[in-house]
Amino acid sequence: AFGFSKQVNEFLTRGIHGKILFGKANVTTKKSNIGMYTSEESFDIYSYSDLKLNSSLPISYDLVENNKARNIGIDQDNFNISKLMFNRKNPGFAIDAGFTYRYNDKFSISGSVVDVGFIRWGSNINSFSQNLTDSITGLDANNPNFTEQWMANVDSIRSNLLVDTE
Repeated sequence: AFGFSKQVNEFLTRGIHGKILFGKANVTTKKSNIGMYTSEESFDIYSYSDLKLNSSLPISYDLVENNKARNIGIDQDNFNISKLMFNRKNPGFAIDAGFTYRYNDKFSISGSVVDVGFIRWGSNINSFSQNLTDSITGLDANNPNFTEQWMANVDSIRSNLLVDTE
């Protein structure tokens, strides 16, 4: 980090502080339109999603048909906290800037802007997207086939929880 400040006149002091950054982990959503609602006439549940997620994390997933992924999680086999903490492959830069205006000995105004900058993510890059509409049949606890109905819904949800890898 480096910085300087300067007294402009007897009332105003301003300064700037720059810093070099090294990003460790990141998850960012570009789109996240996700929702769920129930039918007014039945117990049916409807869901939709239109999302795009980017990350810089050691992630593992199972790749299935057509670049679709499931079972997304932290890659436990290759996760090493010290490797992550000392990773220097995601460089960046940020600045802080501020001022103090001292009107008199009893009144002053200060202001600042902090952490304005960027990080160029370059390691463990992953991108996932999903555009889905789905529905599951509502459950009736008095139905003698409740267990089968429950498992059918679980299978439907599991089969639709696929995301596109990019």
